[in-house]
Amino acid sequence: MYKINYDVIDGSFDKIETIRDDKLRYNFLLGNVVFSSDEVKIEMEWHWIPLLDFSLCLSYIANALSNKEKASECFDFTESGETLEFSRDKANLKIVPSFCSNIIEITFDEFNKEVKKLHDDIRIYIKERTIDRTISDDLKKYL
Repeated sequence: MYKINYDVIDGSFDKIETIRDDKLRYNFLLGNVVFSSDEVKIEMEWHWIPLLDFSLCLSYIANALSNKEKASECFDFTESGETLEFSRDKANLKIVPSFCSNIIEITFDEFNKEVKKLHDDIRIYIKERTIDRTISDDLKKYL
């Protein structure tokens, strides 16, 4: 079973009314992420991963791979230069990080399901903390 787990380290919602896209993508809702399958973990416990941006990028990757039987996409951690390579071969998906030797092999459907769940969870996390608050138009477009 494949899971994407995250925890928020810096979840400040200060100035949420005026926060702009560049801050949302690189400095908002920072935390850690762990990919895990039954036997393998890829741990990204760096305390600085922008979780909203990460969930959006994984959604774009899942979408890009969804209509192809054989393809690959790469996620680049701008802050460190590390990468995650996502390679699809028919129904299977391989996740290869540049920062450790652990490789996760799962079905594409498992990956796609967890990516959607991660993005939905992040959106809900933000919405619950901004109820009755005015939020920026830049943030609205991601929710």
